[in-house]
Amino acid sequence: MKLVIDDACFAYESIFSEFGEVRAIPGRDINKKSIKDADVLIV
Repeated sequence: MKLVIDDACFAYESIFSEFGEVRAIPGRDINKKSIKDADVLIV
């Protein structure tokens, strides 16, 4: 599973890495292109 996460979220790597591939992006840079292939978006 591919997860796109706002990098401002607390401890995102340790919490969500067990669910799949984590890609952290600054919130202001999250756009349609950056979430195109994502299964989950967490902000």
